Amino acid sequence: MAARPRLSDHQVTVRSVTDFTPWYRRVEFDAEGLFEQYESMPAGYLLVNVPSLDGASSVQRAYSIDGVSADNFWLEFVLHSPAGPGSAWAAAAEPGMTVTVSEPAYNLAVPALSCALLIADPTALPGVRSLVDALSPQMRVLARIVDSHHDHDLVPLVTEGKADIDWLDEVTGQKLTELTAGIDPSDCFVWAAGERQLAKQVREFTRTTLPVPRSSQHIQTYWIAGR
Repeated sequence: MAARPRLSDHQVTVRSVTDFTPWYRRVEFDAEGLFEQYESMPAGYLLVNVPSLDGASSVQRAYSIDGVSADNFWLEFVLHSPAGPGSAWAAAAEPGMTVTVSEPAYNLAVPALSCALLIADPTALPGVRSLVDALSPQMRVLARIVDSHHDHDLVPLVTEGKADIDWLDEVTGQKLTELTAGIDPSDCFVWAAGERQLAKQVREFTRTTLPVPRSSQHIQTYWIAGR
């Protein structure tokens, strides 16, 4: 991995589009040699070059990668209004369209512990699924997805039986305290991703109420509300 050049501007083609809800879309791509160069990691992501809203330039947006095989993969998009560049591109995506992707600097090391706590909003669901599939079956996995859409039960979740998974309308210190009652912070891996305030809330919780060592946590902002 470290010896090879980092992947940049690799063109892929849209194979199909699937809408699970009016606001959650999966776009499947032909990999076109991508995985001859790029080794997908649990909760890994790609940088996608999409047009800016005014069409005058391109911008990069990061999306969790899932459904990886030798010749295809998919990304999933939360469609929203007003749309940002990534949401606008995904809303218009159709088979035959092309886009270029790049590989970010990314490395996730999961310690050998007995418990994993995963907290995410729908933008990070593919990361949750790939991470659950990669975790040791001996780990107790608690996954909570933060979302208030009435139809979010139609969105694809993790493989049945591999995790205790549920939805939260919001993430608060009280709800996190209830969720983690009885968990030994020295024996738990915490992964969280999503909107900036979600990441901030979980980061503060693991600093104070559930003091998980830094080596046992990965908390990442995926997007910022209003941008």
